[in-house]
Amino acid sequence: MNHLQGFRTEQFTPLAEQFADNLASGKDVGASLCVMLGDEVVVDLWGGLANEHTATPWDRDTIILTFSTTKMMCNLVTLLLHDRGQLDIFAPVADLWPEFAAKGKAGITTAHIMSHTSGVAGFDGVDNYQQLADWDFAVSTLAAQSPWWEPGTASGYHAHTYGFLLGEICRRAVGETLREVLRREFIEPLGADFFIGLPPSEDRRLAQIVPWLGRGEGGPLGERTMTPGPDAGIYEEWFRRADLPTVNGIGNARSVALLQSVITNDGVVNGHRFLTSETCDFAFRSQHRGIDLVLGSEFNFSLGYGLSTEAFNFGPRTACWGGAGGSMTFLDQELGLTMSYVMNKMAPFDNDSRADDLFSTTRKVFGK
Repeated sequence: MNHLQGFRTEQFTPLAEQFADNLASGKDVGASLCVMLGDEVVVDLWGGLANEHTATPWDRDTIILTFSTTKMMCNLVTLLLHDRGQLDIFAPVADLWPEFAAKGKAGITTAHIMSHTSGVAGFDGVDNYQQLADWDFAVSTLAAQSPWWEPGTASGYHAHTYGFLLGEICRRAVGETLREVLRREFIEPLGADFFIGLPPSEDRRLAQIVPWLGRGEGGPLGERTMTPGPDAGIYEEWFRRADLPTVNGIGNARSVALLQSVITNDGVVNGHRFLTSETCDFAFRSQHRGIDLVLGSEFNFSLGYGLSTEAFNFGPRTACWGGAGGSMTFLDQELGLTMSYVMNKMAPFDNDSRADDLFSTTRKVFGK
């Protein structure tokens, strides 16, 4: 059942072979992979099992929970609002959300949140993840708490707070939820098969997560930030339906690549301008670089994306992000290339090179 399906242009044969090997070797159970050059899809592959217990094959329209890949969709909406003058990402969040100024947060900007330097990396006073299905509870909790470090002085990955913070900023700025703006302004115009909160009609297409046990070591704030995590909630209906723009985006590699190609292509896809070139440039401009207090290793953050470091040098105009377990999307403006990989077999962050290896093979096609 590891049979590879889809298509790729001839030049990407080595990439297709590597992807097929991952499935055959058991590195992947089921997965999809998409590469775009500009507007053109040059690789669209899938294979393996969507559910290993029922031996259900992964097909063209299979979708999967992408975890923090969802944060990349939050970036699109936030950058759009900035582009339209409905939000100044470098102004204090409290200008739009006055309650957020409490306990030393008056100077925190949207840019601080997008670069994971706000100090509001996790929730204080939340006992279980299902509480976060109540939007007003989640954002009022964040507004009332203190930052965990002096804003702007260090990064600490906003694993569970990112989408709530940007989502409430969006709601205060335009009176709509982030997922409503994402659907109207990006998903529908592009015809992208991506959801934040899955309608019941789409459950039949959803692949089953293959979990891994345990968590990585992380930094000094790692455990505090990751608690409470989704844990078993990812298999429950409330989690699939909820508005959780930090973690519960559901789609496939084709839809993620299509949406994020807006950034790679300087704001224009299929002749439609979504963002200005100047706004897209924020994705490639470093805001903070150093040892991340949550993840425990060096990260170089732009507004919403990870950039190259000495340990992971992807190229001078490459931005990326992904989700727990291994999904990853790379935006290489130098090559005009967008690559997305999503899968159901999860692996620990510090022992998983599947996406990095696929991207390295992709760049080798161009002699990089």
